[in-house]
Amino acid sequence: MDKSQEDLLKRERVVDAFLHALPTTETLKLSQITNMLDAFVYRFISYYPTLHVPAMLNEVYRTSVDGSGADIFTCGSCGQLFEDPVTLFCPDDSHTFCKNCVKDAHRCTTCGSSVPIEFSSGISPSLTIQALLDYVFPRKMKCYENRKQGNRLIKNGDFRGAIGKYTEAIEHDGNSAVLFSNRCQAYTLLEDYTSALSDADRTIALRPLWSKGHYRRAIILSRMDNVQAALESTLLLMLLDRTVMATRDLLKDQFRRFLTKEIGIRLNAEVESSSESARGSDPSAEAEVSRQDLTTILQRLENTVHSTKTSMVGKIIEEAENSAEKQIAASKSSHTDSNELPAGASPEKLEELLTCTLCYRLLYRPITPNCGHSFCGVCLQRVLDFKPSCPQCRHDLSIYLAYRQFGVSEVLQKFIARYLPTQLVERTTVHQTEMQSLSKITEEEMEVAIFVLNAAYPGMPFSLHVFEPRYRLMMRQAMESGSRIFGMCEYTGSRGETFADIGTMLYINHLEHTEDGRCFVSAIGQRRFKVLSRGMRDGIVYSKFVSDLLRKLSLL
Repeated sequence: MDKSQEDLLKRERVVDAFLHALPTTETLKLSQITNMLDAFVYRFISYYPTLHVPAMLNEVYRTSVDGSGADIFTCGSCGQLFEDPVTLFCPDDSHTFCKNCVKDAHRCTTCGSSVPIEFSSGISPSLTIQALLDYVFPRKMKCYENRKQGNRLIKNGDFRGAIGKYTEAIEHDGNSAVLFSNRCQAYTLLEDYTSALSDADRTIALRPLWSKGHYRRAIILSRMDNVQAALESTLLLMLLDRTVMATRDLLKDQFRRFLTKEIGIRLNAEVESSSESARGSDPSAEAEVSRQDLTTILQRLENTVHSTKTSMVGKIIEEAENSAEKQIAASKSSHTDSNELPAGASPEKLEELLTCTLCYRLLYRPITPNCGHSFCGVCLQRVLDFKPSCPQCRHDLSIYLAYRQFGVSEVLQKFIARYLPTQLVERTTVHQTEMQSLSKITEEEMEVAIFVLNAAYPGMPFSLHVFEPRYRLMMRQAMESGSRIFGMCEYTGSRGETFADIGTMLYINHLEHTEDGRCFVSAIGQRRFKVLSRGMRDGIVYSKFVSDLLRKLSLL
């Protein structure tokens, strides 16, 4: 690129930069202007400034849905209520977004954890969260459904039918910029530009910094042959978003239209078939314009560029700030953290929607694999010990099992804690009671899970390859309880009892899972114990025991 032209564009001297690329003659052929226009626009885009949006305007498009609980169901990407909510593959707290917001994402925007490509490509909407949305926000979900139907009708060419669906949705949600934008597109396809322009203006009023609204407005004004206004909208669009190729193509077209109108002929038009074209002549290509006239025309173009960047940008920032203040105020008034149930919701119905289909109790630390179903974390892991598939839909969960990132669904956990606190306390108590026998095995007469295999001795290291479902559960419970302890007894099935009366406590030093759920355990013997009684629970042999007799004697 010519350094002189580069410096001129950096200083926003559009006239001089344009003329610099042309011959220095007093008259210029229109073919010369046409030939250099595309290259100039490309360079112009490279040095056109970018709008730096104040940080507070990141909140400009927050959800304004009335009702308790909306803050829990707000997408962290688009700021609206979830539409087709999907729960990502996060290691601790799994975060939820609209499906369209993360369809190409490889990293969670909330916690920054990476999303495996195999997982993101086959993720399904969370059915439990969707059921809650349908129950708590029926009007908003109806709007989403109408919009989806309108989108399908547009694809099928039924533009009037699409307008009807969008209008029906707008009647329920008159503050959705997306709905007005979609209806604007339908009006444009019907060539009803007056109605389309009205919807485009409404879209911009609702979301002043959304590039799509300005893009739609520029297209409509161009088709209405309002060249000056179309160019201003396109320049404003360039300030907001120049990454889309359609934006660059639109700017080239507006520059060409502007020059065409000012000069008085169509610079890029092909000559119609005539006797002269048959002889190979092209009158428009030979037409000339004086450098002085072109300078005057380009000065108008430069004035438009400068005025758009100053007055129009200042205006749109002011509108965006006002919109942000209104949206944030509405968010504070409607998105309350109150523990009151959403309007019309009953605890019984919420409990029904939040019941684990495996244990038939309230979801406890719920996790949502990529198939979309939700279960208690401990329930799903026990199922995966037997087969790596969803117990409801039989979807293959091998990838989910391989990564072993059983993050708790943040949305479901927050909703249960806020609106079903009593039930959550009861459910937590039940879980803690179940874990208590595992975490207090150091007392002198308690139960311990028995791994029936070989004889082990205190101080003796022991390595295990655990693949049976019952023993995989045993290892997981030992780790989750915090004790890291289980009992080891020798198999004595041929001598009456299944295992010996004397065993050794093993302490897990290290546990490593494989992709298919098996695990390798490194343990060491701690002390001996004597079996008092035998029992079985969840397929695991349990034994009541008394501590090492030698340890008791040492205390005498």
